[in-house]
Amino acid sequence: TSFFSLFYSLNPHLTVSSPRLPDHQIYMNFKVVLGCSKRLFPQYICRSIPTGVRGIMVIGLLAAALSSFNSAINAMASSFVADIYMPLRKRMGHAITSDSDQMSSSKKMVTVLTGFAIVTAVMQEKSGLNLVDFATGVMSFSYAGMLGVFLCALFTGRGNTRSVVAVLVVGLLVVL
Repeated sequence: TSFFSLFYSLNPHLTVSSPRLPDHQIYMNFKVVLGCSKRLFPQYICRSIPTGVRGIMVIGLLAAALSSFNSAINAMASSFVADIYMPLRKRMGHAITSDSDQMSSSKKMVTVLTGFAIVTAVMQEKSGLNLVDFATGVMSFSYAGMLGVFLCALFTGRGNTRSVVAVLVVGLLVVL
């Protein structure tokens, strides 16, 4: 961010009071968009930022979003394959022995999780809720079970597999 603050301090014409549009026109243009906060920043980029800087900003935003998305998807896929899929295959007698099989399993899981993320994004868009409300609603299913597991371990000294599964099921039923 220090680069951009230095860049804008050296180029004051790139700020909101752009010489391309008078201040009152920028205010009127943004006033129309203010009803939808998701469109405010893209409108600012399209209407007030010069073309070269506009491209750099869009590329930076997309790169930041994709790197965060890729990190989360890869971490979930790696955890699933290492903690659930490989022990399950070993228990069934079809253990994964080569790195190429493990990579293939991870790639398939990344594809499944990406599809799930796309479906979830479409559901969020169709629900009419903002992202925070939607995410909180989805997380309530897992947080109820995690709270139950925590309380079970806290009050019973140690939980076992049966108590953890029972508490997770009860937590899911309470949210439903």
